[in-house]
Amino acid sequence: MPDFAVQRWRDDGEYMKSMLEEAGYEIDLRYNNNNVGDEIYNIKDMILGGCDLLVICSIDQYSPAQVLEEAKNANIPVIAYERLILHSDAVSYFIELDRRKFCPLQLEYIERALGLPEADGPFYIEMFSSFRGDGNSFLAMDTIKAIQAYIDSGKIIVKSGRISLDQTASQNILEADQEDVRNLFTECNYGPEGARLDAVWCYSDYQARIVTQELLARGYTPDNFPIITGADCEIESVKNIIAGTQSMSIYWNLSAMPKAAVEMAIDILKGNPVEIHDLRDNGWENYAVPTHYVDPVLVTRDNYKEVLVDTGYYTEDELNR
Repeated sequence: MPDFAVQRWRDDGEYMKSMLEEAGYEIDLRYNNNNVGDEIYNIKDMILGGCDLLVICSIDQYSPAQVLEEAKNANIPVIAYERLILHSDAVSYFIELDRRKFCPLQLEYIERALGLPEADGPFYIEMFSSFRGDGNSFLAMDTIKAIQAYIDSGKIIVKSGRISLDQTASQNILEADQEDVRNLFTECNYGPEGARLDAVWCYSDYQARIVTQELLARGYTPDNFPIITGADCEIESVKNIIAGTQSMSIYWNLSAMPKAAVEMAIDILKGNPVEIHDLRDNGWENYAVPTHYVDPVLVTRDNYKEVLVDTGYYTEDELNR
């Protein structure tokens, strides 16, 4: 695992170790202090020690490639965990959260809430995608294209005219993004006594909280709030969901990752079939890595307790502060 100082990696490593030991396996768990040199040393040492399988959450996607040739020569299967190791055909499997699904979940929520595609409309929507430097921003494109199709059919109106990925991107600077939202809503005259606003598609909870704050300042209440999407289930956004000022968010279900990795490791070691959802290009000619995805979960006021509290992700006290 990358770094003992990061709680997520510490928790994931300890969970996998305990579950695999419970299943009867001997486990060598090491943390690499976020140091590539330590990572390469530990991988090489494990290979020389005769390990039967490697699970690696790499610090750097490129650095392990060379040392993994030794694993391949020793017929040691390699699971890349959360971060795909590039330029190596020694990676047997890849396991990660399915980030492709969170924008479709947001769009499906808006469609259900507005009664699309059956409803005639028009419905008034604005959009705020991710910041320009986000490497996953391309994931928003299908949602933007779907909304464009509704615009073309006359069912959706984006009064600001901001539709493209670049037009809807944030700067990831709080004060600047707050000003951007404020200016857009002022220019469009959105408000309970002003222009109609049915929904705001926000790529993440960061944008959703800025939008929520501005809508509250304009006099909206939970009784007449537009639909607001989000992602990440950040605690302040979950509080807004409970309060009725954000409609939904996406839970990354991080706790399911180590469980899925344990199941994959046991299947590999027992020679059982491994559940695969896709093949991922990792830059190695004529090779694609078999990939297992862990699904995100849509969270609303109706299921937040089951998804976030009952699983221990948050406590009721944290959410009521």
